[in-house]
Amino acid sequence: MKMDSKRFNRLLKTLKKRSRSFDVLYEYYLHRIVYHITRYVGSDRVAEDVAHEFFTQLLASDKTYEVEYPTTWVYRLCERIAVRMLKREDKEFDLPDTTETDCFAHIVLESEVRDALNERLDPQAREIVYLRYWEGYTLKEIADMMKLEYENAKKICQRAMKTLKPYI
Repeated sequence: MKMDSKRFNRLLKTLKKRSRSFDVLYEYYLHRIVYHITRYVGSDRVAEDVAHEFFTQLLASDKTYEVEYPTTWVYRLCERIAVRMLKREDKEFDLPDTTETDCFAHIVLESEVRDALNERLDPQAREIVYLRYWEGYTLKEIADMMKLEYENAKKICQRAMKTLKPYI
């Protein structure tokens, strides 16, 4: 069954009162989180740790959320958890390998482009490029996720692509 925002928000509100709400969220998102974070950081172990940390924090939180894009919200929180975990382990963050068939993804497999992504772009620009070209989010969705104005996200993406152009 699809997880729309209305159902997701209802489950979030009843999370602490009904264990079934947690079970539904866990069953729906666990494998999605692990898959997404594995692609994000390149490690199954970290991805599983991130998923479990996400659900632990979700249960422990006293905040009430009203989420418009549930999957985007979940992925974004998990990405933040992953980055914190990697920083704690003193590992350098690297964009994941990809096997997608679109033209840009094939180009990114080349090492000089990968190096340019990591060395020439700041973390915010790198994340926007990743979300746009690997995950397929629209600039509007990215702006919402990152709490940026649409025009700002668009300009950051354009500047990042201009920076990467010599390597593509």
